[in-house]
Amino acid sequence: MKKMVWAAAVLVAACVSVLASAQAPRTERIPGGEVRLEWPVLGGEPRFRQTHVLGPARLVMQATGLGEFSLHARGREILKDEEGFGGFAGVYPAGDRTFVLLTVASGGQVCPAKFRILEMGASGTAISPLFGSCSPNPRVAVAEDGRLRVQIPAWQRQPAQTVSFGDGALRQGR
Repeated sequence: MKKMVWAAAVLVAACVSVLASAQAPRTERIPGGEVRLEWPVLGGEPRFRQTHVLGPARLVMQATGLGEFSLHARGREILKDEEGFGGFAGVYPAGDRTFVLLTVASGGQVCPAKFRILEMGASGTAISPLFGSCSPNPRVAVAEDGRLRVQIPAWQRQPAQTVSFGDGALRQGR
């Protein structure tokens, strides 16, 4: 029985590998821009990669292993081996800086999304800690004070959450 389960797992992995490597790159729209989706083969395995070009900056999110990803901005590694499956959820210009909302899918249907915010400006780059109620449907706006404001509805037993991020600081309830 163990051999049959192992053989089935190997067969499924091989099929997923062939399907992923057979997909052609494509472009998807997100709020504030576009993301290029690719499935390059790295180390013999197809790995999902997303690229967003933001003026002269290039943001690259790459699967590094099963359930892990890394994020590079302006050629510098911002996140390494982050747990979950990452994605670009939106780009929000705010004067002399730009915010990029990142989705971190963490638990399938139980917790489909948590978030991080990448802040890029002339003074440098900052990344927020992980936040969210698990709801994949945030409402996002740039506030009058220049911070990015994210409202996340309640999800199952998790309460709604509102955060703002700017100047490298995450504030709850604003």
